[in-house]
Amino acid sequence: MPTSSASSRDTDRVAAELVTVLPALNRALERRVRQDFPHPKPPEGQLALLRFVAQHEGATVREAAEALLMKPNNVSALVSQLIEAGLLERRRDAVDKRVAHLHPTATARQRLAEAQRLEVGHLSHALLALTDGERDALGSALGALVSLTRHLHPAAG
Repeated sequence: MPTSSASSRDTDRVAAELVTVLPALNRALERRVRQDFPHPKPPEGQLALLRFVAQHEGATVREAAEALLMKPNNVSALVSQLIEAGLLERRRDAVDKRVAHLHPTATARQRLAEAQRLEVGHLSHALLALTDGERDALGSALGALVSLTRHLHPAAG
């Protein structure tokens, strides 16, 4: 059997398993965090925007839209919702008044940090239930997963 054919099947198998396991892992983690989070959880789009703005303070709507692979008008609608919820601020550019820069509020920062603490706590607890070999394998795979993410979404890296 040619090596390239076997390699292609192995690659397809790994891809299929990742397509199944990564969303399931994310949903399981979200469910656990939602149980312990004392605040209303924003919809996923709002949460993604808040996380982006917290990591890229001062980003514009256009920059956020490009990074999140969304249309600018959809991001603009999310911005309005988050401003109304008191989680985001829009500040006009000092030079070009047509441009607005996005900034998370102190409340947003606090809630994002709280959510991250819960996420890390739940994942750490789950990791402790694994064998040493399983934890080592996951640790070794992190770099490859980051690289895979960059190949699928270059702005994410």
